[in-house]
Amino acid sequence: MQDETIPLYDVEELSLEEALLALASEQEKEQTVYTRASERFMELVA
Repeated sequence: MQDETIPLYDVEELSLEEALLALASEQEKEQTVYTRASERFMELVA
């Protein structure tokens, strides 16, 4: 049996808006306004 190594990942802390914008840039084909969605979410949570 071979020794299995656990991969290491660089982790970066993001705000909700930054995370939503990062997802949006990767999925540009979906014409969704994530900034407005995150603002609305923050209003509902506040």
